[in-house]
Amino acid sequence: MLRYENGWFVEKVPVDLIAEKYGTPTYVYSAAQMDAAIMRVMESVEGLPATVFFACKANNNPLLLNYFHQKGLWMDVVTMGEYQIALRSGVKPERIVVNGNGKTLLDIETWLNDGVFAINIDSKEEYGLIVENGLTGERGTRFFLRVNPDVDSRTHPYISTGLKKNKFGIPMEEAQKLLQEDHLPVSGIHMHIGSSIQEIAPFKEAMEKLLSFKERNPQIQMVNFGGGWGIDYGHAGSGFDLNRFREEIGPLLRQFRCPIFLELGRYIVASAGLLLSKVLYLKQTPYKRFLVCDANMASLIRPALYQAEHMVVPLIQKWEKRQKMTVDVVGALCETGDILAYNRSLEELIPGEHIAILDTGAYGYSMSSNYNGTFRPAEVLVNDEKTRLIRKRETVDDLLRLID
Repeated sequence: MLRYENGWFVEKVPVDLIAEKYGTPTYVYSAAQMDAAIMRVMESVEGLPATVFFACKANNNPLLLNYFHQKGLWMDVVTMGEYQIALRSGVKPERIVVNGNGKTLLDIETWLNDGVFAINIDSKEEYGLIVENGLTGERGTRFFLRVNPDVDSRTHPYISTGLKKNKFGIPMEEAQKLLQEDHLPVSGIHMHIGSSIQEIAPFKEAMEKLLSFKERNPQIQMVNFGGGWGIDYGHAGSGFDLNRFREEIGPLLRQFRCPIFLELGRYIVASAGLLLSKVLYLKQTPYKRFLVCDANMASLIRPALYQAEHMVVPLIQKWEKRQKMTVDVVGALCETGDILAYNRSLEELIPGEHIAILDTGAYGYSMSSNYNGTFRPAEVLVNDEKTRLIRKRETVDDLLRLID
């Protein structure tokens, strides 16, 4: 989404103008990049009875959710907060699927009364809660069982969700027993084996298990395969291979012979976003150099939490022949772990210049915090030559507004 043409641009807007108009740190999103990702997803399931949900946890900005809704995506939510945001974004309950392993009785009653499309039941305990309270889907809500296929997604352990040791889903043998008990009209099964997955093999293994499960249980009329498609964070030609997906997974999906669903967040919005930040200091010690900037782990926690590696681009003119420097890119918070990038070789920068931290459209703002009393960044959407402030930068009033 970031390109150089005698200066740095997002679509047709100079990045310097974005920084000047909206300040830093600021999340910047490209409509064209989101559109391209959605098109790739739709092409990958062309000819299949497929519906795509956007995973709101990846980016819950209401204006972006409305944008995705207008593009034909449905919404996947985990909490009542995400649900209310989706509703206020113009999404109807019947186009929302509910996930999560800690649904309360009040939440379930609300979703059933509103008639959400489906509730993915995460445990036999949740199943029992619904049965004990005589709850039904009489307003059109479908019950799916989220099964745990015990498949290694080969991703970071914090975002692996499909192994039997993970907290998510019902072991397949337990799910089989629940279907035999038949206390609820379960019409679908659901899985989600992890996030930021690069390989096809884990999906194939899990889908083969689901296909066998469905064939043993004819009451299963719909299958939700979750999401987890990874992107090429390193810009090294990796990422989720959609050609292989179509070739190897497409024929398998057709064998299900029923409506299918996908829940995708990162793949749609991650590469469509960057975090624009200003350099505060170039700090030199006898042992190391630090590039101190006004973004930090409160505005982007993925590097600190997952050891995630985002490309960092110095926003300087390419004709300037500057020396390279090896630095840790850090924020100004009172944490040694407040690091945005380790040991990066970057052109030498001076205070006041800017950097772009790429591929931060997913799990960037949505995981941000107010640690050390920092303000969450602004968010800006770029569409061709136009920019729109889609979330204001927080102020001290926002930090204090809930205090009596």
